Amino acid sequence: MGKRASVVAGVGLLLGALTCVGPASAQTKKLGLFGGWAVSEVFDKGKFVRCVADTTGGSENEGFRMSFMADGKRLISLPGGGTPNGTKEQVTLVLQPSGKRFTFTMVQGNPNRLWSSDLQNSFTDVFFASKRMEMIVPERNLKRVFGLGDPDTMSARIDGCVTSNQDQSALAPPPKPSASAPAARPAQAAPSENAVFCQQYADAASTAAKDAIAINPSCQDASKGVHPIAKAHLDWCLRTDREKVEGASTHIRRLASQCTQGALAAPADYGGYSIVGNEKFERPYGQAGTWQVRAALSGHTFMYCVAVSTADPRRIRLGADLVQPGASLQWQLAVPMRGPKEWEGSFQIDGKGFGSGGGKQMSGVGAGGWSIAWLGAPEVDALRKGGREGVVGIGTQDYDFSLDGVPAAIAKIEECRARRGVAG
Repeated sequence: MGKRASVVAGVGLLLGALTCVGPASAQTKKLGLFGGWAVSEVFDKGKFVRCVADTTGGSENEGFRMSFMADGKRLISLPGGGTPNGTKEQVTLVLQPSGKRFTFTMVQGNPNRLWSSDLQNSFTDVFFASKRMEMIVPERNLKRVFGLGDPDTMSARIDGCVTSNQDQSALAPPPKPSASAPAARPAQAAPSENAVFCQQYADAASTAAKDAIAINPSCQDASKGVHPIAKAHLDWCLRTDREKVEGASTHIRRLASQCTQGALAAPADYGGYSIVGNEKFERPYGQAGTWQVRAALSGHTFMYCVAVSTADPRRIRLGADLVQPGASLQWQLAVPMRGPKEWEGSFQIDGKGFGSGGGKQMSGVGAGGWSIAWLGAPEVDALRKGGREGVVGIGTQDYDFSLDGVPAAIAKIEECRARRGVAG
């Protein structure tokens, strides 16, 4: 979905949407920080509901949310309470540095939130290029300022969130024909999104367990999910909340790593694998110019593909992993510069940053003597176009490196990942 698309939703439609804003059975998966926004995806009984982005930066900056619904609608919600549900209020938003003002009729959706009913291109075009927003509610004599970080980077991640879930929803079986329709030859329905997800979970869990048990038979422990029976994993997944299943997938692979004393790799919290610290699981895959591409496998579990420059003494590692269960990925750029456990910094190509002004748009983690930057679609697309020099900045530290041959390296990484590390 394009971030510039308009959203037209009447108050009646909005109130209907509000009934699904916080379903009791909803499961939320945190995707991480992007442009200073906390991005998550929400499911209800395994069905995708929406992707959301929340402002971060402490209590003074929290409370502003953008919701990107499964049906394509986009809404904003702001803190505000004290009036009955359904109460309408005029809210003025002033976006900086442009100084442009927009007035909305917002609706009290629950005791603590005001919701918009209409977002037009005239607002979003300015919003995604803004750095700060002032909220004014005249009837309450209320003013509040929100730092927006880099909403353009946030929007790129949201686009990926919504698009990937829309692609998955296309797997749902077609509707049944009416009773009056002519009889047709039976056809096998496409698997539901949840069935596909659970099959992926069962494959990942049973494979990790088989590998662990082959190394150390005492690893088998059905009470903790470490067993090789794929059908049992599948049945459990089909009757269990998705967020719990995702946690179990990570937990089982970590138990497999522990009981084999590191002979198998332990995944990161989000279900994928770090391209730093797992070098012992790597093996050569191929060459792309001066870049050597390697594939990492933990037993029979594919982890990631990574490219390492063999020409530039300013060594970096660029790769993409497999986030399980599922088939999504996380691009990573690792530079040999010590950083904090979690950090926000900047990323530039040939002196140009991303979003508005190249400020704090990059988030990442420290891993030993390395700093790993989580790359989003804008950064990967820019690298794909090529350049002379890249720079990762964290606090007062900068690390620069050559981008010679990076487009070819990315193409080889994508080939490697598509083949799950099996060279042709």
